[in-house]
Amino acid sequence: MNKPNQIKSIAHILYETVAFQLSIHHSYLDNRASSKEGDGIFIGASQNIYHDRRCRANSTSRKRANSNISGRKHVVFDIIGTCVSFDVFYETTDRLDDSCGAAELEFTFLSVSERHKLYKEVPKALFFRILHMAGIAAPRKFATDAERDHGVQAYSELKLRHGTKSCFDIPWNGGFIVWCLTTGDIKRVGGYFERSGLAKPALAAYKTAFDRFAPDDDKWFAAAHMWDVSAAAKAGFRGAYCTVYEKESCSEIFDEVMNVTADTLPEMAKNIVAASQ
Repeated sequence: MNKPNQIKSIAHILYETVAFQLSIHHSYLDNRASSKEGDGIFIGASQNIYHDRRCRANSTSRKRANSNISGRKHVVFDIIGTCVSFDVFYETTDRLDDSCGAAELEFTFLSVSERHKLYKEVPKALFFRILHMAGIAAPRKFATDAERDHGVQAYSELKLRHGTKSCFDIPWNGGFIVWCLTTGDIKRVGGYFERSGLAKPALAAYKTAFDRFAPDDDKWFAAAHMWDVSAAAKAGFRGAYCTVYEKESCSEIFDEVMNVTADTLPEMAKNIVAASQ
């Protein structure tokens, strides 16, 4: 196998393999962020919260987003993999022979042991180790520091999936408050939206989000990862799953039944609104 194909295989296979490990622990929410919940469209992780300009700029929107008002409808979206595609990262691995796939596993272990690091720091540190563990005898001859750094940077330049704006607008126009729950540092995650003109799975993380809303609110969680949305459903959310990323739900290994399943983000959003009528 030539170098580009070898690295491509490493990046893709390792990423997919470790993603399921995140069902052990994916994110920590900063409870201090709740003081900003009246203004924000994002429930943030890693001690960060990101706010939608529509909520900040408009007092009516701020009042609407106040989670202390009961009887509201809320939908919480996962970001990475759901709203944001990995295509840029994969294209970079094809061009520059990068491999950062296993970093999420180490990120998870660090978080579980209460030594949380920003995600972007982890793949940079692990890069050459992962090449060695993948069977490359001389990792530092195989790839350069510049190739590593370029690949890590690519992870900060991911782009929104087609249909993401509609996926937010449809429930928003249908009377929902739209939130996002992420493990990422807010500068990186916010950048995905800024460049496109928009601005987990420990149960405790989902429960923290769930408990922000009033008991009689209609509370949805939407994701393109079955491990993600099924954990949220176990915490009490109504679940909406989109097959755009995983294609196969593998529902036989997850206990929770989804309220909505769709193949595209806009279709999922429409079905959420319809199911809440």
